[in-house]
Amino acid sequence: MNVLGQPLEQAGLWPAFDQAVDDVANMLDEQEPRVDYARRRRTMATWRLSRGTWVELCAGIPGLEQQGASGDLNVGEALIWSRVNEASYLHSPAVTVHRSASTAPDRITCTAGHIIRRPRQSYTALSQRLECYAASIARACDEGRDLVVPIPGAARFSSPPTNRRTGT
Repeated sequence: MNVLGQPLEQAGLWPAFDQAVDDVANMLDEQEPRVDYARRRRTMATWRLSRGTWVELCAGIPGLEQQGASGDLNVGEALIWSRVNEASYLHSPAVTVHRSASTAPDRITCTAGHIIRRPRQSYTALSQRLECYAASIARACDEGRDLVVPIPGAARFSSPPTNRRTGT
């Protein structure tokens, strides 16, 4: 409200803003099935990404094998959490715990931001894998199942991608 208040007031747009908010709330209220994001956040509050899963997610992506082998698991946790909860990775437990403990949350957020925003082929491939994996985690949260889920299509991740030009 600090950002929108004065401009909306000056332009006389508060009624239109209120109506737009009501419209969105009504649309979300009528959606089926409704996602219980609070349940997802509670379920994932203690979830941790295993090194083996992170290695598997990064496997076969040129330039990211080292990220999987020794990179910060908090980066993967933050990115997966954000996809499951359709929220910013900045609010993930992996980031907030480090922020409150003052143990370099900037390193996590910078790396996560690079993966999301940089148009590198390796980051695009990793983002696609994270999206698939997060969808599996989201289903497990919604169904009340264990969050240790297999990586969708993991078998195809284990071998390096082929070179389109040479077919190898």
